[in-house]
Amino acid sequence: MCGFVTLIDIRSRLRSETLIKMRDRLTHRGPDDCGQLIEDLGDTVMAMGHRRLSILDLSTTGRQPMNDKSGRFVISFNGEIYNYIEIREELLLKGYSFESDTDTEVLLNAFAEWGQDCLYKLNGMFAFAIWDRKEKILFVARDRFGEKPLYYTSLPQLGIAFASEAKALFAHPDIEAKVNKNVANDFINGITSYSNEETFFENVYRLQPAHAMLVNDKGEIVKKWRYWLPDYDTDLHKGKHADLEKEFYDRLKKSVQLRLRSDVKVGTCLSGGLDSSVLTGMVKQLHDEGKASLGNSYSARFDDDPTISEGAYIDSMVNYKKLNPEFIHPHAANIIKESQALHWHQEQPFLSASMYLEWCVVRRAKETGTTVLLDGQGADEVLAGYQYYFPSHQRDQLYSADLFSLAKNTYLFNSRIKREAHRYENSERRINSSVALDTLGLSKAALKELYLRIKVRKTPEDDQSAGLPKNQRYNGLRTLLARGLLYDMLPNNLHSADCNGMAHSIETRFPYIDYDLVDWCLKLPNDLLIKHGWQKYILRQAARGIVPDDIRWRVDKVGFAAPQDNWLRGDLKEWAYDKLFNGPIVDLEAYDRSVIESFWSKHQSGEEDVSWALWRWISLNEWLMLFKDNVWKSA
Repeated sequence: MCGFVTLIDIRSRLRSETLIKMRDRLTHRGPDDCGQLIEDLGDTVMAMGHRRLSILDLSTTGRQPMNDKSGRFVISFNGEIYNYIEIREELLLKGYSFESDTDTEVLLNAFAEWGQDCLYKLNGMFAFAIWDRKEKILFVARDRFGEKPLYYTSLPQLGIAFASEAKALFAHPDIEAKVNKNVANDFINGITSYSNEETFFENVYRLQPAHAMLVNDKGEIVKKWRYWLPDYDTDLHKGKHADLEKEFYDRLKKSVQLRLRSDVKVGTCLSGGLDSSVLTGMVKQLHDEGKASLGNSYSARFDDDPTISEGAYIDSMVNYKKLNPEFIHPHAANIIKESQALHWHQEQPFLSASMYLEWCVVRRAKETGTTVLLDGQGADEVLAGYQYYFPSHQRDQLYSADLFSLAKNTYLFNSRIKREAHRYENSERRINSSVALDTLGLSKAALKELYLRIKVRKTPEDDQSAGLPKNQRYNGLRTLLARGLLYDMLPNNLHSADCNGMAHSIETRFPYIDYDLVDWCLKLPNDLLIKHGWQKYILRQAARGIVPDDIRWRVDKVGFAAPQDNWLRGDLKEWAYDKLFNGPIVDLEAYDRSVIESFWSKHQSGEEDVSWALWRWISLNEWLMLFKDNVWKSA
């Protein structure tokens, strides 16, 4: 896990001090070692700068940029190749030799052997650039789900620059930090899309997940392509559900075991929810089998707010598996002190104060000597965990006339969630007890479907986004899963996790999005995702003996939630008011003081929780302040 910059630039323009300045904007990503390289190409130069966070082979033999033994290829790499041991063994049989125990050297030799097709060998999270000295071509690639970031921009007159974070680009004297007004306006209107390359910075682009690129020695992009897409239209798995549940368990455990490969201490994030509890329980199981060491679990708690608190579930898991817990109690007042730093590292505004919880958790991990954390991101998008997925499954069952299962799922889901809501004061802060369609909602859906069948007489095929099912109307659940995986929740969550983790030199790993596991899960029948009114049904079955039953059969899904509604009425009230009504946001075309004042009054009176709408403006203002104070240039 590291940070790097790579440039094709005009020879007379790029100086070594510029490269080093760009590289060292990423010191938080790689505090352990560094390297740089500038090669003369005639009128241009190829330059690489690298900061290393040592995870595998802590010696200097892992220093980057790294050359292969032939001298033809040189690499700058950020990420981890989890199956590097297996690939290394395959390359040894082909006659390759190795001077280090790093996955970087394995990746470099894999490219030397298989070229661009090496991407299909890699099980990991990665962004890398490999320069081919013979062909004078730069090969750039990013992992399937976008766990590791990579940004790029064109240089004036000629050239291109890549970096693990946008802030490194702005250390170049000819790259300006400007607001992308279209993206900022979309954010204010509640739209955060990862379906294209645009970022919050004008003329700065993200290489999309599962994409690769070839760049020539003039800095021109000669080819860009997507090398992987989920296939939601393949035949579903056949066979007994018990057999599929067992195979799922085995695949997930293998994924966890791969992600425990490390020469530094590994811990787990433990929110109290099903996803993180299963991962933590599997690590403990592997420890008990003598196959892994047991690090700390890290949890954020709000014991003074019982409606939001996950403390009881966290304690249940800690006691059940006899874990080594670390508890963090985030305080609202500290957000004021750290908000600018948080926005500096995120490089964009964000949707809720919950971002601060993750910030506090990874910081505590660093303070206690942990360098790698396993996290539960991706389970919801792969296994239909978000509660707003449930109405889509209801419609699918209605349209396919699976009425008995529809009635059973609806009754069990609704009765459980309403019963759970009665356990909490002001339960709407924790649970949306009306998320599923009721009888009236289902009746409307049935009438709409009847009308479409009579009027249209065939299933319309909507404009496709890559990777979505062909027949979207009758695959509502799978369409939502695809959108969440590719363009919505998962890319957003992975971005924040990477930025928060690397701000504190912490590597986060995500076992639920092992690509072999995901490709297999895409073929699961819907009734192993949602069954008997339970979402993520197959995960609950696999969790037997790994987590206690009160977590295994949890009804509610709180997520990693902060009590921002109360914070904005309490410790953050004065600060939030200032952020809403002063600063650069007041100059935006979309800014309407009267509307924001109305939201503010509603929230402060308790009439309605509109904290999410207010937070968008607060966060955008904080991010814009970084331009006003010129920190993107001055750091």
